[in-house]
Amino acid sequence: MEEQILSSETIYKGKVLNLRIDSVRFPSGREGKREIVEHRDAVTLLPIDADGRLLLIRQFRLAAGQVLLEAPAGIVDPGESPKETAHRELREETGFDCRTLEPLLRFYPAPGFSEEFMHSFVASDLFESTADPDDDENIELARYSLDEAVELIATGEIIDAKTICVVLAYKLRLHTARSGAD
Repeated sequence: MEEQILSSETIYKGKVLNLRIDSVRFPSGREGKREIVEHRDAVTLLPIDADGRLLLIRQFRLAAGQVLLEAPAGIVDPGESPKETAHRELREETGFDCRTLEPLLRFYPAPGFSEEFMHSFVASDLFESTADPDDDENIELARYSLDEAVELIATGEIIDAKTICVVLAYKLRLHTARSGAD
């Protein structure tokens, strides 16, 4: 079932990602090539305020060519744990930090071509901190109830995959917790 890597060549090294071409042997014995994006692990988080609203961010994404409504996220820096990254990104992108950070789910956003692995968390018991977005970020904070966010997914207004994943996983977690309490 697995593919055997015969050779690898890095054809691009960048600040955020590298691009590698792997020559592989398929289980059938045939050979081919795979284009692989090398990308460090990342985090995304779903901050929940004291009123139960989700803190999402709006920012322009050049690759998408539009402003997207997203859950805060960022790349894990070398030597940093995913939890440390989650706290840093929460502060940088929302101006809040949290006392409670719970793992939600882990996933590969695009396993067909990327090594990126994403850790997601629910952040609660928020307190004000200092917003310090990266120099290349222009972020606007937005608050929605969980039901509003699910509706924005259903109507196609939230189209960012990581945000869809964490919002729906959180809704499922709450539904499962309520069902188990009955």
